[in-house]
Amino acid sequence: MLDQSVAGFLGGFGGKCDVHAVRAIHKDLAVIGLHVTRLAEQLLSGHATQTQKLESGFRQVLPSVQAASNYGPPHLGEPSAKRFQTLMNLHDILKRRDRNLVVEQGSVEPAYKAGDGGFIGGKLAPNTRLKLVNARKFTALRLGAPLGWDVIEGDAQIEVSDDEIVASTENGATIRSGGFWTSRGELLPFAVGTGIEVGPGNNPHVKPSDKVAVRYLEDVEKDAWLARYHLPQGKESDELWKSYLVGDARDLEVAGDASLDFIYSSHVFEHLMNPLGTLANWSRKLKPRGSVLAIVPDCRYCFDLRQEPSSLAEIEKEFADSQWSPTRAKYEKWCLETEVSGDPDKLFNRNYSIHFHYYTPDVFAQLARKAIELGLFSGFQLWTDPNAKDFGVRLTR
Repeated sequence: MLDQSVAGFLGGFGGKCDVHAVRAIHKDLAVIGLHVTRLAEQLLSGHATQTQKLESGFRQVLPSVQAASNYGPPHLGEPSAKRFQTLMNLHDILKRRDRNLVVEQGSVEPAYKAGDGGFIGGKLAPNTRLKLVNARKFTALRLGAPLGWDVIEGDAQIEVSDDEIVASTENGATIRSGGFWTSRGELLPFAVGTGIEVGPGNNPHVKPSDKVAVRYLEDVEKDAWLARYHLPQGKESDELWKSYLVGDARDLEVAGDASLDFIYSSHVFEHLMNPLGTLANWSRKLKPRGSVLAIVPDCRYCFDLRQEPSSLAEIEKEFADSQWSPTRAKYEKWCLETEVSGDPDKLFNRNYSIHFHYYTPDVFAQLARKAIELGLFSGFQLWTDPNAKDFGVRLTR
């Protein structure tokens, strides 16, 4: 396990930090994930002002991840014109037409470009003015810090005041609010062997191949699932649904102990009560060196952006109390900040599936360390990118 600062690791090269040293670091720490090259460059150029540790069992550099009480996104070094303390996922806000978005005139649409040099953001038509109001509710924001939106095409004015963000343009503009990155691409290479994808609906990520034997788990049969989401019955999916199992995602009783090489989920884990208890059950189903692979929404950059992130103390209490059933308080919290038009009593009585926990990379890192401390896993990796709406996690048995 790694238990040293990157600065200390660089010191191990005898003080000679050159291109070859950077390449050696990148090779030796390839498993760390994103940001390694940028971090090494910063350290070599003297711009890294904070010790950035690789915690034991924590294999991905989360540069200066903010404490849970700050809710700030990861950033490298001190804020500057190119390195921001604060970013907002403009693309996701526009895509879902967030209730705090007010288009006072003109029109705006989400914009993105995939691949190298890609971006996410928004495209403003000429003579457009938009506002994000009640900005203090956004847990990613620390007002007074640079916002992190770049005008990459056209011209626009971006203003941040005490409680709102305003973007306006006369001739049209494209605003970049982050890079294009997907956590799925980081995790799928580890989905090899025999495994289960939990809660994929009718669009699984893991596909069978000569190296992958995968089954899919849902809580109801096909017809009931399609009816739940008002989807048409289609023969084209009949073959796919033959690979589905019906069961409870939390205990995975459909699988034998020590029978799986991987358990994969995307935007499922936040729907599960008692996350530590769930990880204990999943650990038992894995073979030695098997992996939990999870894509988890970052509550600061999705529709939960007004929710306070869950605490490790809350998670530990659910585990200690063996709390598997949702409480009404969970629905009240959801309806207060995420779905304000929802009725907590009706949702509670229906046992409606909401986000019972709200994760950031830092919160999930605390959860992973606790799972390792309990002997459930031997280590973990976490991939993230500033302003991304989700992050990827791999916990190794």
